Amino acid sequence: MTTETTKTCKKCGHTSVLVVWQLGHKDTDSVACPKCHEILIEWKKEPISYFVKGSPKS
Repeated sequence: MTTETTKTCKKCGHTSVLVVWQLGHKDTDSVACPKCHEILIEWKKEPISYFVKGSPKS
């Protein structure tokens, strides 16, 4: 199952849409801001994964 969420970079203010994947196993990773490469979100040993879909439409 997937859902979507938005995350705003604390460093540059860029807002990204993230797709959230519910996994059948535990994963550790992070997603960087596509604009300034600051870490938007990170997770350790969670049954979830994220990836950047794009920017929200205004």
